[in-house]
Amino acid sequence: MKFNTLKQGLTAALLVGAMALHSAFAAPTISATVSPTVGNSFGVDVLVSGAVDIAAYQFSLFFNPAAVAYAGTVAGTFLDSAGTFDFDGGSAGTGSINYTFASLIGPGPGASGSGLLAHYDFIALSAAAPQFTFAEVIFVNDAGDEVPFNLGDITMPVTPPTGNVPEPASLLLALAALAGLTVLRRRRGI
Repeated sequence: MKFNTLKQGLTAALLVGAMALHSAFAAPTISATVSPTVGNSFGVDVLVSGAVDIAAYQFSLFFNPAAVAYAGTVAGTFLDSAGTFDFDGGSAGTGSINYTFASLIGPGPGASGSGLLAHYDFIALSAAAPQFTFAEVIFVNDAGDEVPFNLGDITMPVTPPTGNVPEPASLLLALAALAGLTVLRRRRGI
């Protein structure tokens, strides 16, 4: 009798452990879509990989406001595979975009796999590092439970503008022509 109770308890523990492994880790990562150049705009994609049953998520993105200026947010496509969802790009503050979130509407399983959570547009202001970091990150499954995740930061180099500085040759040519006309006018006494 005790053996059967122990066997049932171990089976239940194994099932709970297997379910916990199944909802593994949603690992958001961040990557730039282009290498930013001072004065130019560039995009930053927030991606998730290895996610299982994600029905909603929230995060804030912080950055160095001396290096980049926030220009806008577009919803990602990760939750599309699971149904209709509501998205809010967050509110912009100095050096932050606070509480970007998305949530599936209605019942059903969450999205699994990898995909785009959000796309941000920025303008590179200086050669300083943007220093993108995450905070206030939450992933929730369709049962309303928080899902553990791995989180990383990234710092991207900003490329200063390159190329030749245009020489003022046309300005010098115009000034030389004006000086020549002035000399010619004085000689003729006009």
